Amino acid sequence: MKILSLICFFAVFVSVYADSYFVFCAKYITYYIMCGNDAATSLNRDDLKNALKDKPFNAKQLEGYLFCLNKHIGVQNEQGDYVPEQLKEFFKHVVVNQDNLEKIVHSCSTRPIGSSAKDAALSLLNCAKKLDTLNFPFLNSTLQTDISSI
Repeated sequence: MKILSLICFFAVFVSVYADSYFVFCAKYITYYIMCGNDAATSLNRDDLKNALKDKPFNAKQLEGYLFCLNKHIGVQNEQGDYVPEQLKEFFKHVVVNQDNLEKIVHSCSTRPIGSSAKDAALSLLNCAKKLDTLNFPFLNSTLQTDISSI
């Protein structure tokens, strides 16, 4: 009986987390496509990959793109300020080492003084990647090829 209860608890826990992750991915992919298809925020898809790997990228274009994504996900508001509750929700899905989640949210939750909304979007990415590896599964999958043609 105890084992059955434990199995049920585990199944519920996994299904709730899995649903949360899949909902996150679905939203992120939707905005990933939407921001990429907008002439004002589109960019070479490799720029995001390059930024994550500290390779050269077009910073001005990536700033606009990231702000578009962050705004739609709720990580940044319209003025470019970070929304701490949403930062935690976002980073829990992309941070590799979950032990660093609180540290990232705490360290990266203040918008740099004097930064524009777009600068703040890139600053957020740079802050987080200094503290942990960020994993965007759909950037490295065949899904990338499929969604870029939509």
